Amino acid sequence: MVKFTEPTEEQILYIADHLKTDDYREIVGLSGRTGVRDNLLLCARSSKWARVALFDGVPVAAFGVYPTNPFEKVGCIWMLTTETTQRHKMYVARQSRAGIMALLKDWDVLWNYVDAGNAQTIRWLAWMGAKVGEPE
Repeated sequence: MVKFTEPTEEQILYIADHLKTDDYREIVGLSGRTGVRDNLLLCARSSKWARVALFDGVPVAAFGVYPTNPFEKVGCIWMLTTETTQRHKMYVARQSRAGIMALLKDWDVLWNYVDAGNAQTIRWLAWMGAKVGEPE
């Protein structure tokens, strides 16, 4: 059974400790090896909206949006997953597409960066309708 709820610190730290390899690599690239837990906690705390996905009570994904412009409805959308999410990737994909459509009712622009080597995430983003630019 899947449940979506506001994340607790304990759930966020569990996800941080069980990140999918590609997600872990992205965070390390942004913040360094020692910043994984702190970075994920900061994302969750800074988000105007955040959720955690629980599969049979176990946290498997965290996602949210934090505002990046105080004068416009522009936010950085983020999602981090565990290896367990891979076993439920079609369900997660369908739910995330519905979630993005709902978020776009409250936000004019949602953006983020993804590591150019994270091919699975780039395919997922393209499938979701995101504009994926050339690597910077």
